[in-house]
Amino acid sequence: MTILKMNFLASILIFVIIFIRITMLQWLPKKTFPVLWSVVSYRLLVPFFVTSKFSVYTLINVLKTRLINITTFLQLEFSIDRNAVSGITSNITSTAPLTNVAHMTTLLIRVFWIIGICACALCFLISHFCCLMEYKTSLPIENAWIEKWKQEHFIKRKIDIRQSDKINTALTYGLFRPVVLLPKTTDWTDETQLQYILTHEYTHVQKFDILLKWFLAISVCVHWFNPFVWIMYILANRDIELSCDETVVWTLGETVRYSYALTLIELEEKKGSFTPFANRFSRNPIEERIVLIMKTRRVSFIGIVSAFAIVISTSIAFTTDSVSEASETVQYASQDIAPEGIEEPNHFENTRTASCSCDFVKSEEVINLKNGTASEHDVENGKMILYKDQNKTWSLKQGETICIDVNIEDAFQDGQTAVIGYVIDNSYTDIFSGKIKHYESVEFAAPKEGNYAFYFIGASSDTINIRSLSIS
Repeated sequence: MTILKMNFLASILIFVIIFIRITMLQWLPKKTFPVLWSVVSYRLLVPFFVTSKFSVYTLINVLKTRLINITTFLQLEFSIDRNAVSGITSNITSTAPLTNVAHMTTLLIRVFWIIGICACALCFLISHFCCLMEYKTSLPIENAWIEKWKQEHFIKRKIDIRQSDKINTALTYGLFRPVVLLPKTTDWTDETQLQYILTHEYTHVQKFDILLKWFLAISVCVHWFNPFVWIMYILANRDIELSCDETVVWTLGETVRYSYALTLIELEEKKGSFTPFANRFSRNPIEERIVLIMKTRRVSFIGIVSAFAIVISTSIAFTTDSVSEASETVQYASQDIAPEGIEEPNHFENTRTASCSCDFVKSEEVINLKNGTASEHDVENGKMILYKDQNKTWSLKQGETICIDVNIEDAFQDGQTAVIGYVIDNSYTDIFSGKIKHYESVEFAAPKEGNYAFYFIGASSDTINIRSLSIS
């Protein structure tokens, strides 16, 4: 699966979650949304699909197939006049400059994308390490109430609570050895406020929110060019805080809502520098947090079931692949070879029995093989590449066997749908139709004596990079 495909599918999922957030934020448990954003992060970072008949893309493929069948029924024959193409094939000797330009364009785009990844990663890491240098100057806290609180809230990972004059509001950092950092100006006598702050930060540690923040940041770095991914990053960080607020109210009781909201208001203006891999007690927008805190209620059984159903159905529908697409092939109903002495009509019939992105044959270019081997080049979606040996066809006798070896670039091993076939007397016949992950070897036995050329049609992505194609 390509980065662009992953990005597009994740963008659809982001739209869906934003819609759910707008319409159901007040009614669902707030922890629902960090889970949903985790699903988006998975879709952005993992280049593999699990197929499912419940995938939303299965429905899309069914609709596409029905539309194609209706079109085929209304238009029984679809032919393309190949006279002009035949003239091109006889005059063109090489289109290497065009393919080189396409290859260079693809290379430049990849380089630009990698530069963007490095720039984003540097911004996150530099900010993070600068903050860590400040955090190292923190001091331990000698407070009997805090020591008692730590003993009452034991987890397997040791939590260290420290103080620093470099920060203005409480925060938590560290995954395996979490540290709760409090401002040096904290009122150590206000046990109620300390309880709210520590319970909030303790919730972050329990839920491994730092780990989710890392995955969100990596998603932004990889897909920096998509504004919807940045929107996801902002909303996900908000929802992490909302989830913790809700847990604090559930833990301490609904009677603390008013005083807990007042604590947020007191700390709202005390913001520090950008810390991407730390959880802060106070983050914007404070108004949304306060409103939702005051409306927090124990979620009903129906609400819990609804949240569970939304997470499961959304995950299955938008992170799984279409069953039909996973086994998708493109079948070309090629014209049968006419008997000797009967003139072949000069056209190419094309029908599709499975949905794909191939828009018939848009254009054709000729690749001249040297010693039966073509060098690296690109195939645009729907374009036919016609292979000839030094601009000549292969003279084969009936039953003589020839082997076609194709090596393509498919980084995510998702498979590229392609068609391979032969041409004789203006008749085009497929000998292979299916998905090629990296390498495919096709054997062909000449049905009759004559002069043969061979073709390759890319049909499943915008561009297929053929690293080599040899005919022997």
